[in-house]
Amino acid sequence: MRCPAIVLPLLPLLIVPLAACPATAPARPAPPAASTPAPEAPAPMPPCLDLGDDPFAVAPMLERVTLDGDALRFCRREAAGDACYAANLESGALTTAPVPSDFGDAPDTSEPTPAPLRISADNRKAEVCDDHDRCRALKLPVRSAIITHASVSAGGRHAALTMAVGDAYLVQLYSLPTGKALKRITINADPYPCASADFLGDTLLVMQNICAGPAGNAWLADPTTAKRVAWVGGSPEFGAWSLWEEPVGDDLWAFREEAGREVVVQSVTDGRIVHRITLDDTLPRSDDGDVLADPSSGMMLRNKATGELVVVHDGPAQGTLVRIDPVAGRVVKIIAMPRCPR
Repeated sequence: MRCPAIVLPLLPLLIVPLAACPATAPARPAPPAASTPAPEAPAPMPPCLDLGDDPFAVAPMLERVTLDGDALRFCRREAAGDACYAANLESGALTTAPVPSDFGDAPDTSEPTPAPLRISADNRKAEVCDDHDRCRALKLPVRSAIITHASVSAGGRHAALTMAVGDAYLVQLYSLPTGKALKRITINADPYPCASADFLGDTLLVMQNICAGPAGNAWLADPTTAKRVAWVGGSPEFGAWSLWEEPVGDDLWAFREEAGREVVVQSVTDGRIVHRITLDDTLPRSDDGDVLADPSSGMMLRNKATGELVVVHDGPAQGTLVRIDPVAGRVVKIIAMPRCPR
């Protein structure tokens, strides 16, 4: 008997890959790019005085000028808008300052009436009053006179009323506290018809000018006799249109010539000139060598902290400050504030 044949099924061929493609390696992170520092903002330009493009034009004048410690503060009405600054009195460097909220208002030039005087609202009557508010009328020399200014001596012994009578001016002196009328100073129209009088200590300063512009002189007077003690500056030629006077001690006062070309230190009791300080070298000159000084601008202030005088040039010399020692009678330092390039 034959045995049946055994048939085995064919097994599928298993192909085992012996060598597979290598796996892709993970990408390495790129090294961080070198960081580029942000460019630094340029340092702000320090402020400077903009005098405009026209070298012959008048720059905005200095206003609200005051001394504050070691700084001179002032404002200007510039083309880009109102601006205020503080200038260092040692270096002249400028920093900006806030503009006062009332800078656009018209300046108040009125002065309070000095005690014990009282002036009526219409400026036609005057009284002298005691500490108990008891008053007596001062007799005016002319009924139609308009009181334009009042001043009282430092010792309280004399008063002076400046009055306009038509086109003429006069100064009436009074004894205090009685109110008795003393001498009268009549101002001659030639050469300067307008006048005003103030006490410097116990001496009267009488200032005369042409009313409408630069040109004037000033003199010192005895308040009892009304006699002239001396001309301010030693001569009627000493310009006093914009006279700036400052006390410097022991009956000595400093006076700035109207254009800032000179400062004198003078005794107001006997009129002697103690110092005469010429400032022409602190002012610019024309091509012909003429000193460029403006009698309608500039000023002189006293630094109470140091006792120095500070002459502030304006007009063609704007930006120049001159510190003066009034005791030694010399210029201490000339300071130039930075000017913007034209």
